[in-house]
Amino acid sequence: MTKLYSAAGEVLAIKTLCSPKKNLAGKLLSELDEEHFHTDEAQEAYKAVLKYLRQHGEPPTFTLLCEDLAISDEARETLKLVVKTVKTVGQAEQLLVTLNTYRQTRMLYRLSKGILGYLEKPSVDLEALLQAVQEKVSKISQQKSMEETLFHV
Repeated sequence: MTKLYSAAGEVLAIKTLCSPKKNLAGKLLSELDEEHFHTDEAQEAYKAVLKYLRQHGEPPTFTLLCEDLAISDEARETLKLVVKTVKTVGQAEQLLVTLNTYRQTRMLYRLSKGILGYLEKPSVDLEALLQAVQEKVSKISQQKSMEETLFHV
């Protein structure tokens, strides 16, 4: 089966969101959303970063996030394992492409499972199914708009 996520990539993205380099953090903040994270630890950390950002107007430092008692021990330990760092906007863009590819793969996988489940029912409303599939495929194709960001570089 195709790989559906990169735990290392997700945690690297979290670390980059907390980067003191505002151009790197801003780049990821402007294009990531919850759908880019699959692991529980990364989802939890992403939500904590956004909460801190809303309260303080800037993301937390990575050290502060790793010690945040609002996230689970597992999430904190996972974050502490990150060794790599994103150093350039080009690397941030590569990370975004990777995470978006995994997001799209997961969404297509879930869509496929949903279609099969629907088709196994005793009766099928084909028009409703096609409409739902079109909406999902449209969402899978979309990327978060730069205008949705609250973080200004």
